[in-house]
Amino acid sequence: MNLKLMVLLVIVLIPNAACVSTRSADSYTIKAVVIRNVSSSEISDTQIRVEKTRELFSCSYVLRGTECSTEFRVRKYAGNRIKIYWKQRGIQYVAGLVMSVPSGMKKEIPMSAIVEIRDSGESNSYLTQ
Repeated sequence: MNLKLMVLLVIVLIPNAACVSTRSADSYTIKAVVIRNVSSSEISDTQIRVEKTRELFSCSYVLRGTECSTEFRVRKYAGNRIKIYWKQRGIQYVAGLVMSVPSGMKKEIPMSAIVEIRDSGESNSYLTQ
């Protein structure tokens, strides 16, 4: 084989061989975070913080009956503790939680984390596909 052709193949194939999917058949993955306002009023200054990694997702203003969301590169779901901060009717609220993977989830399908903000400082969160 021609030396130039061989060098070209090495340059093209080696970097591509290193590009593997972040999905793993033995672990769950996550691809999005959604904040849903299911309360009877607007919410503001909403933040979700992953305590261990210090990652932050925020929405400045979420009207009642609407949602704010973000998608990111699929990554392994670690089940880290999160804190949710929001203001509702001038009152600052905070909730800390860990989202467990519900039964019936398929490891090959990335999950989304859903956080629902309710009235009077109540919140609900769950994972879905």
